Amino acid sequence: MRTKSTTHGGDCAPPSKAKINRPLIQPMEGGAPSPPPGRTRLLQLVRPRQTAGSEVYRHFDWFANNWCAAGGRFVWSPCGSTALRRTAAALARLGLLRNLSGAGSTACLVPTAWCSESPFFPFCYNHEIVPVHWDCWQSRFSRCERALRRQRTRVAVFTARDAARHFGARFPELQALWMPEAIEAGEYAHQTPLSRRGLHVLELGRRFGRYHDRITAALGQAGLVHKYETPPGNIIFPARRALLAGLADTVVMICFSQSITHAEIAGPVDTLTQRYWEGMAAGCVLVGHAPAELVDLLGYAPVIPVDWNDPAGQLGDIVRHPDRWQALVERNRQAVLERGLWSVRVRELAGQLHALGYDTGIDLCEAKQSGTQETRKPTGPIS
Repeated sequence: MRTKSTTHGGDCAPPSKAKINRPLIQPMEGGAPSPPPGRTRLLQLVRPRQTAGSEVYRHFDWFANNWCAAGGRFVWSPCGSTALRRTAAALARLGLLRNLSGAGSTACLVPTAWCSESPFFPFCYNHEIVPVHWDCWQSRFSRCERALRRQRTRVAVFTARDAARHFGARFPELQALWMPEAIEAGEYAHQTPLSRRGLHVLELGRRFGRYHDRITAALGQAGLVHKYETPPGNIIFPARRALLAGLADTVVMICFSQSITHAEIAGPVDTLTQRYWEGMAAGCVLVGHAPAELVDLLGYAPVIPVDWNDPAGQLGDIVRHPDRWQALVERNRQAVLERGLWSVRVRELAGQLHALGYDTGIDLCEAKQSGTQETRKPTGPIS
């Protein structure tokens, strides 16, 4: 199936029913590698052992927890010790993590970030690897391509639609699936209305320098509470509890995708990241840029585009008249519950994997009800 990016503005028109019913996990261009004739392969998730508290680990953990809660098969990565992690990293650097036994009867679903191959160890030698790529930016495309070739990959999952499109077109024999990032909304308090929140403008994490420079002095002169990293890289909320409390007290959250803030890394990969879901789940007004995949996913634009004629004045107006935006943040919160939860995402993914010949162990009844679509069957691995 071919997906289509849409041009979008700042309006919040009601989504069409057709868009709302579109599957969340979508195949990109290209053929689809077929399973061995006459049999279904068992598929198990490899749960990573990372340092608790890291942001990447949190994504993996949410994904894994919901996969297992849905009944999906899993096995813990054996790389729990520093020595084994170093061994895996060294083998990856040397290009020695390779698929040696073809498809086999069991496949491993392996989350990985920044196109790292070390999480594939040691399963890659005698199992098919189905990678799940977080943070697959253009600057890492060549690294990802080498990994796809070494693993003779048949099916790969990407959280960035542009990355899935790129590799789906680059390798016609690859089935590239787009699985948007998701969230555990229950962790985020949203009950405080905008009119009672005390943190007026929040730039969380990386920031867009040109925009930041336009608003900082003016917000200070207006007496508005404006938080951002000082200097860049100095985390605003060092503890998870403080982050959740800060989001729950924020009126406006600034959101730009990495293709805008760090184009030298992301290139044209304009993707929905965790920050968007966090702001929506916590009931903040989002101002900045909405990636096309977010607009397509929800069926409307949840982010207010920047008024470049007076960006600071725009923020001041939102803070002074918060009631105008309460309906939007409530709509965004509902959209998270309907389209942004990991519990929904893993069932959609299981449905797509089932159509490609994998047995995940997950009950597909709910996935079928949500409209998971059929895909073409794969034809063979990347060589």
